[in-house]
Amino acid sequence: MNMFCSIVFPTPLQQEFTYSLPDQILEQFLTCGKTEDLIGCRVLVDFGVQKNVVGVIVDIKKKTKWNKEIKFVKNIIDSKPLYSIEQLEFAKKLADKYFVSLGIVLNQFFPFSEKINFEQSIIVSQNLKKIKFEFTDADESFKFYKNKKMLVFNNIHKKLLFYKNFVFDIINNDKQLIILFPSNIYLTDFWNFLINHNYNEETLAFIKSKIMLYTGEQLIKERYKVWYLLRNKQINVVLATKIGVFLPFENISNIIIDEADSLGYKNQEAPMYYACDVVEERIKKYKIQIN
Repeated sequence: MNMFCSIVFPTPLQQEFTYSLPDQILEQFLTCGKTEDLIGCRVLVDFGVQKNVVGVIVDIKKKTKWNKEIKFVKNIIDSKPLYSIEQLEFAKKLADKYFVSLGIVLNQFFPFSEKINFEQSIIVSQNLKKIKFEFTDADESFKFYKNKKMLVFNNIHKKLLFYKNFVFDIINNDKQLIILFPSNIYLTDFWNFLINHNYNEETLAFIKSKIMLYTGEQLIKERYKVWYLLRNKQINVVLATKIGVFLPFENISNIIIDEADSLGYKNQEAPMYYACDVVEERIKKYKIQIN
């Protein structure tokens, strides 16, 4: 069976490159699903004179108009797609809007050039007793939110208290929330506010198993762990900087944008997106409430 795929790379070249899928790879995926499941996966190929370069499959096809020698895909790195169809479609919109390559946009979504299977490094906390949080210090802001009223905070403490109650409400109801912050400073301030209470070790371990941080300064393996656990509903809350707008949205119920008018949400390199606009566009496909 002759099958071909279109692959993109994190380079300025605004085009897709055709490669042939070997029979052994096709057989492997046909036993587990269908060839379309390869879309969004990272692959290892030879690209020009470079050997063993990582690219992303963005399309599968049975025929190609390319009449020159076609190279073969050497290996499929991911057992499941790194990028969903929704993420790929949105990445294409961004690439067209900002006149950059699809590969560069996907690399902004998640840096994909590592030649490793990230899933092998995932370790999930087990045997943690579920804890139900009480809102003994819930303020009027949280009550207003529950009644769907607009919120205005008079000081930072009230805002952080609202965020804390919101986070615990999400965990109690086993939903998923992303809170976006314009900088690491704002994110760290809230994280410290959240965990610096008189929790016992069991409670603190449970909180840390349900809430994770996501920033550009983290190691790629750490970022992938958050990406993977969020997509698989194994964590409830992600505290992120602007790159959090590219996380998997499939199971998200709420997104909070802290200080939405901050310049910290504007990306200073290609693609020069504004994170708040990205959120507004992406949630159109999902039933997500922005707060």
